[in-house]
Parts: sequence; structure tokens; C-alpha cells
Amino acid sequence: MAWNIETVVDDELEANEFVYIEGGDHERLLRMSHEQFHELMRTARHGHFCREPGH
Repeated sequence: MAWNIETVVDDELEANEFVYIEGGDHERLLRMSHEQFHELMRTARHGHFCREPGH
């Protein structure tokens, strides 16, 4: 959604208590609660495209 780029959110991210995203400089992370992430991404397209770990 930043810079007018379409954003797609994997539903697996919505299942987490916290979500960590890059803070813009590859050295810092932003920690968001489930509620904060959900509100931020409410207008993004959602889908399931990650698979279960193989181990």
C-alpha cells in the first residue's frame, strides 16, 4: 500500500499474536499487535499462499 503498490497479505500473518515488519533500513523491526496489523491491512487483498514447513 505504500507508494501506491498493491499489497497482498497471507492469511497466516493474521493468525499471529504479533507481526514484525522491516522498519525501513534493514536493521530495525517494527512490532505490531494482531489488532494493529489487521487495522493497517484491512483494505489489502488477502489470500493463502504460504505452505506448511516441511520439517
